[in-house]
Amino acid sequence: MTRLEGALDEPGLVAYLVGDHPDRERFLAYADALVDAGVSVLEVGIPFSDPIADGPTIQTAVTEALAEGVRPPDVIEAIAELRDRHPHVPIVPMTYTNIVHRIGYDRFDQRLTEAGADGAILADQPPEAARHSTGLDELDQVFLASPATDDERLATVTRSTRGFLYVVGLFGTTGARERLDPRTVELVERVAPIADDQGTPFAVGFGVSRGDHARHLVEAGADGVVVGSAFVDEILDREDPKAVGDLARELVAGIEDAGK
Repeated sequence: MTRLEGALDEPGLVAYLVGDHPDRERFLAYADALVDAGVSVLEVGIPFSDPIADGPTIQTAVTEALAEGVRPPDVIEAIAELRDRHPHVPIVPMTYTNIVHRIGYDRFDQRLTEAGADGAILADQPPEAARHSTGLDELDQVFLASPATDDERLATVTRSTRGFLYVVGLFGTTGARERLDPRTVELVERVAPIADDQGTPFAVGFGVSRGDHARHLVEAGADGVVVGSAFVDEILDREDPKAVGDLARELVAGIEDAGK
């Protein structure tokens, strides 16, 4: 069993940061704060110039990182530093297929595995495309499902994913929202029995920003929540690792409250 496979045996928080943003030292400080707060998985974005899933907040951070010269090898190096600092925390890079195609699937797989990554999320790659590529043999590839994914397709994607299934909780792009969309809760309630039947945990993201959001989603059946934009907002607005850690603690507490 990999670190990622057991990460959501108990409901947990998957926390996203843009790799090496605003710079290496501060990125590592934010990641340390998240780990100290009790996150279950660290998701590290590899900056890409043409994202299809990222909303304005993450696009701003990605654009800043690219302007500072952050490239995939830099993020892989940062992941290696994270692994040295946090040997037991699952680390999952997230990017788009163009990046991996340019590097080469085998090379991407090897370099990230050597750096200590546990899996990979390619936001624009379905399972069929992964099977036709040279594949990610060592990394657990996490696939995505959306509100448009019907039950038959959902079962197929759930069987294909490794580690956990990433459920996109609403139509649109990433971004922190004040209110939890009731349709997201309905989606979780639809996904839960299918994922349970496949023996696959799932985490739901897009729009999650508060502890009560996390609690409601776990109560509805999710095994975890994915939060990114809310953390990146804190970084863009306040540049304070403590604020990032405090938000993570609120989210973790919401998840834990769901089990009481």
